[in-house]
Amino acid sequence: MNIDRDILSRYEQAQKILHGMTTDQLVKNDTIFPNWIENSEYFWYVREIEGNKEICIVNARTASNTIAFDYKTLANELEKATNQTLNPEFLILQNVHMGLSPTRFHFKALEKNWVFEPENALCQEVEILDTLHQQELCSPDGNKAIFLREHNIWIRDQSTGEERSLTQDGIEDYSYARASVFDFIPGLDSSLQAEWSPDSKRVFTIQMDSRKIASRPAINYCPENGDFRPEVEYTKVSYPGDEHVETVRLVIIDVTNGQIIEVDYPPLTSFIYSEAAHGFFTSNLGWWSTSSRHAYFVDLARGSQTVRVVKLDAHSGRTEVLHEETSDTFINLRQCDQEPTLFLPLRESDELIWFSERTGWGHLYLYDLNTGKLKHPITEGQWLVRKTLHFDADQRELLLQTAGRDPEINPYYRDVCKLNIDTGTIEPLASGCFEHVVHRSADPILIAYSISRLATDRARGVSPDGQYIVATRSRVDTVPETILIGRNGKEIAIVECANVSNLPVGWQWPESVKLSGNDNETDIYGVVFRPPSFSPDKSYPVIDFFASYRAFSGLPQGSFANNFVFGYNYFLAAALAAVGFIVVIIEGRGTPLRGKSFQDHNFGDPTSSGDFDDRIAGICELAQRYPYMDLERVGISAIESPNNAIYGLINHSNFYKDAVLHCITDPRFLVVSQGETHECEFDGEMKTKLRYAAENVESFSGKLLLIQGMRSTMSAGPMFQLVYALEKANKDFDMLCIPDMYASISGYTMRREWDYHVKHLQNVETPREFHLTTGLELSNDGYTEEYLKYSGSS
Repeated sequence: MNIDRDILSRYEQAQKILHGMTTDQLVKNDTIFPNWIENSEYFWYVREIEGNKEICIVNARTASNTIAFDYKTLANELEKATNQTLNPEFLILQNVHMGLSPTRFHFKALEKNWVFEPENALCQEVEILDTLHQQELCSPDGNKAIFLREHNIWIRDQSTGEERSLTQDGIEDYSYARASVFDFIPGLDSSLQAEWSPDSKRVFTIQMDSRKIASRPAINYCPENGDFRPEVEYTKVSYPGDEHVETVRLVIIDVTNGQIIEVDYPPLTSFIYSEAAHGFFTSNLGWWSTSSRHAYFVDLARGSQTVRVVKLDAHSGRTEVLHEETSDTFINLRQCDQEPTLFLPLRESDELIWFSERTGWGHLYLYDLNTGKLKHPITEGQWLVRKTLHFDADQRELLLQTAGRDPEINPYYRDVCKLNIDTGTIEPLASGCFEHVVHRSADPILIAYSISRLATDRARGVSPDGQYIVATRSRVDTVPETILIGRNGKEIAIVECANVSNLPVGWQWPESVKLSGNDNETDIYGVVFRPPSFSPDKSYPVIDFFASYRAFSGLPQGSFANNFVFGYNYFLAAALAAVGFIVVIIEGRGTPLRGKSFQDHNFGDPTSSGDFDDRIAGICELAQRYPYMDLERVGISAIESPNNAIYGLINHSNFYKDAVLHCITDPRFLVVSQGETHECEFDGEMKTKLRYAAENVESFSGKLLLIQGMRSTMSAGPMFQLVYALEKANKDFDMLCIPDMYASISGYTMRREWDYHVKHLQNVETPREFHLTTGLELSNDGYTEEYLKYSGSS
């Protein structure tokens, strides 16, 4: 094997790119999170500068942008108040909010509550709030509040402080007001799932039932307590096809007399509707009428082929189906797993803006909730409604994002529009050949940046009154700009332009490409990443990276963090390219965001989700365009995905020479709302056209590295079934098992991935035991170290 003297510097450059993921070490201010101050026209955000961070306050009306204070000043004053030495870079602030006149910054740190006044640089401790009632809902009249205690709903009189239980039968596996069975996972929605009636007399809530769900085991071979004996960990989760799955019982509680009104409707199947907000009420699945006499809810049946909008009499519990819709494949209530639901109840007028793909394209329809009748389609055409942002009841106008309306623009790029729901008149506010990111409270990216950039639960791109929009515009090949625009479409100011001065020497901006699918008719799109200091005179091996699947799009549209999952795919692909590869991400058919027929391509066969034939056709077309792409050296890198990139070496080993797969999965091991929805026909049992990987390894050929976290209850099963099949078929492969890891990646496993591709596709010697860290690990380690120091833990 040849020794490449340049390989160490390439690994170092690649690591520098990875450090940009969730940190400001590569790019600063690539996206910002506007935290609106109460109901005003002011918002604050975190600006990243060299060696520090600033809290800036913007007056949207006047376009003024002033620095309120910086982290170092805050840390210094907090040091004086606590007599502790603090690291501003990893200062953990929680429960953050700001007030004006005078400017006061409220936060929780070091297990205490504080207020910081920038004008006099004074930081003072304030009374610690009762943590028992931090998750509570106040009644509209302000006289009462409900909260959860030991799985039951309690009510407190706000004037007397008197508390009493409204329910008594709640237990761990049959808990009231719970978001989902996964709300134990840090960062996911754990908010109180209930809604007060407008007259403050009743509460609409749910009771999550997982009593009959099987417990799935995972073994921790390296317990954190240092014990050498393995520990068995159990997670209660149903699998597709199980007789018993997680359900929710609908409940109406009359708080005046404590009566529980039984709802005359079967329990609903519990679904996860987005990666951040998956609770019943945070997903808009239940709401009240203004009269308080009726409530409404959405029932998406198991298998997702039937959806109903149901009217509920809050006095008697009787129900009436107002609208029912069916699909031969599956029904979407949002465009993909990363996005929140798109329908919107209009409580003031007892109407519903409903989302449907009945025409083959995702559009909005207006329904009368008194009669259940369709009033009219709101939008139509061969394009998509992608995101609803804000509704103005007086003007009957909806702020939203669409994609694909201009045939000359990449159909994945989102614009920002204003729509009259009665006339259908649509007016672009921010458009052009850019991806526009407007944050909403349910966006997964807010979780990733909740600490480092203080993306609080008030962080959203639209002002409370809907008069101002903050959007970050970029493409994969441009420097992100965050702009402030008015409701009239006028660009008021550039709030921030990203600082990219720390990009590696010779940085190559990725290229967005338009290609032809395997049918030579369908347009497909991709992104090409090239190494820093790339030369077209050299020959480069190719990596087919990060395949999307039927419910998830991994194709970058914006630059850096302005992509799903905080730009994970953008940074990983750019880093892998820096190691010395041409890395391509191609969105084949069987993926979302392009219309129903595109997404339904070969429905029932996950091996056609993110179609390999389309991706191979796209890579071959690129190689004709760019001869420096060596098609004799093509590999695959993939992270957990239902379409299992292992099929590259099973069905296409003449094209792919190696593959590195992190935590593969299988539709039979997914959560019910994924496995039974997107990968099969379901009528009480799963029916697929899938030839499961473990049953078809006879045609396997090529170099394969499997990487598996041993503590995963969903990916370990499919992985070891595959391993067992490969062993029985006497096939050679490599495997790396990490005892304390779940279904994820780490700097170590990523370095082993790089080593494998370099060895088999570049035929050079890798740097020995290069110590690789990711930006996520840098953030986590820094915050964890500071937290342990503050709390006195060891």
